[in-house]
Amino acid sequence: MEMTGKKNHSVFIVLFCCFLLQSGVLVSPASAGNTGATLITAKISLTAFDIAATAVGQSFVTITWKTNGNADSTVEYGLTTSYGYTQTNLFMETNHTINLGGLAPGTLYHWRVVSSDQDGNRYVSTDYIFRTLFTTPVIPETHIYGGGGGNAPGQNISSGIPVLDTATMPVVTGNSTTTAPVPAGTVLPAQTTAFPAPVGSVQWTIIFSTLIIIVAAGAGYFFITKKK
Repeated sequence: MEMTGKKNHSVFIVLFCCFLLQSGVLVSPASAGNTGATLITAKISLTAFDIAATAVGQSFVTITWKTNGNADSTVEYGLTTSYGYTQTNLFMETNHTINLGGLAPGTLYHWRVVSSDQDGNRYVSTDYIFRTLFTTPVIPETHIYGGGGGNAPGQNISSGIPVLDTATMPVVTGNSTTTAPVPAGTVLPAQTTAFPAPVGSVQWTIIFSTLIIIVAAGAGYFFITKKK
């Protein structure tokens, strides 16, 4: 009598499922705590980027930033890193904008942004600074007056611009001629002054002429005597 063996696949499948149940692979997350299986979950943290202070004026500034998820918006600001002032927008969004007003001109402020999402995640930025613009000084109009109550020509000065003297020069008289008035600022042509010759040069001219006459007279006398 010959005996033959048959493979029972159903028994093998049952044993394999029991092994999986024992190791916790087929356990649902709800019952993982009861069976000793480890349930791994991932939690994404809230973060912010593109943080900037824009449109800085004398008494206002705009703070903008973005988050990787919907969150509220808060800006803490003040004269020191202790801040002391806050501006909040509870609307949940990823693009955040907070406008600060009532600031002092020409003042240095410290500030930071804070955002929280609905899952309780909270982001707090590092400290930043900005300085508001200085006020533009108003220069008053100035009036400067010269001596004599400012009535003399060319003495009144308004707003730093001198008044030009446009009065004509007085009439100049001499002997029997009269010079017509010359407008102020007229450039007169250059004049040549004749200077008298030095006294010594006149004397030498007379002596030289006399010598020429004597030499000519002697030469004539000698020529006439020799001819006779």
